[in-house]
Amino acid sequence: MKSKSYIIFKYSLFLLFLQSMYAWFLWEKFILVFILVLIATFFFVSLVKEKIFVLNNSNVIPIFLIFIILFYVVRDQSTNAFFASLLRIIIISTILLLNDKIKIDLFSFLTKSFAILLLLSLFVWIIFLLGISLPHTQITFNDGQYLFDNYFFFLINETGSILALPRYSSIFLEPGQLGMITSFFLCANRFDLKRKEILVIFIGTIFTFSLAAYILLFISSFVYLISYSKNRILNIIVWSVFFVWFYSFFSTYNNGVNVINDLIFSRFGSINDEIIENNRFSEQMNDYFNKFVNSDNFLVGIGSLEYEKLFLGANAGYKVFLIQYGIIGTLFVFIFYLSIVLGKPTKMAWILFFVYILCFLQAAYPLWECELLLFIVAIPFFKFNSQK
Repeated sequence: MKSKSYIIFKYSLFLLFLQSMYAWFLWEKFILVFILVLIATFFFVSLVKEKIFVLNNSNVIPIFLIFIILFYVVRDQSTNAFFASLLRIIIISTILLLNDKIKIDLFSFLTKSFAILLLLSLFVWIIFLLGISLPHTQITFNDGQYLFDNYFFFLINETGSILALPRYSSIFLEPGQLGMITSFFLCANRFDLKRKEILVIFIGTIFTFSLAAYILLFISSFVYLISYSKNRILNIIVWSVFFVWFYSFFSTYNNGVNVINDLIFSRFGSINDEIIENNRFSEQMNDYFNKFVNSDNFLVGIGSLEYEKLFLGANAGYKVFLIQYGIIGTLFVFIFYLSIVLGKPTKMAWILFFVYILCFLQAAYPLWECELLLFIVAIPFFKFNSQK
């Protein structure tokens, strides 16, 4: 499909994708981006003469669930929040209704567009690492919570930064959030590093020095190899030997004083501690959560507004989501993603679903548009490849 309205629609979705990841030039432009996407969607639906929508069992249930979920999560908020949720429901439902041909094209477009953005960003980033002076300004986010040197193609977080080699976050808020999305892209594209765009995304993931992204990558690629390889035992041995060698080398190289050990292995904590507990939740959060699971709020949650009033420190992961939306909200989200997989079940769909669940444990952002869009358009791509 090469119509101008479709091209505008695609780019508007990519803009929404970037906005949900907090690209710096889209901060505080949430409603503006959604209105732009709605206008682009209206013209696309109105002007295209081809049949673009399909209503069947594979999308009726997800549409019903996303309607419930996006109103459920703003039940304690203002009228503006309900209006914003309505906009989100319209857009996500439209994506769910699109036929598989368009979804597959959108998946390819998102992958290539994101890779191009990272390629430009990484090029300027490497120039910066070489010590070449570049023009930049200072910007802040969320009333000074984040302070950045903005090099336009990438951000350097100056809030408490003491690292000799800064972590790469491209144009986004945090390296870990970038690593989360790049891990999804790599898994959805079957780790095909022979493709230039996938190699670029992989390099971007490495530069994030994100422990969570590395773990996601390792587990997902391991599961993928075991699922599709004819030599499963050999792959297990090779991966195990490589990981042991990699860990041994960097944990001892230069007496452990090196970038990989400082930014990755040292963050594992002691053997008896859990990685997620050490890296994602504050002590105040753990204390509150232990009380929360035995309270009356465990079923429905306390809502996002009440959660913000608790001041439990910097946290990310399943505990945050459970406290805000309870078991009911969490189950609705789980069933939503599961229903998309069951609509077009393939081995790769189950692997990506598993990776999303793993990510939820340490970075619970399942309602970000970037996660929703990527998952929705990747599943038909898997089905198409399995049939082919």
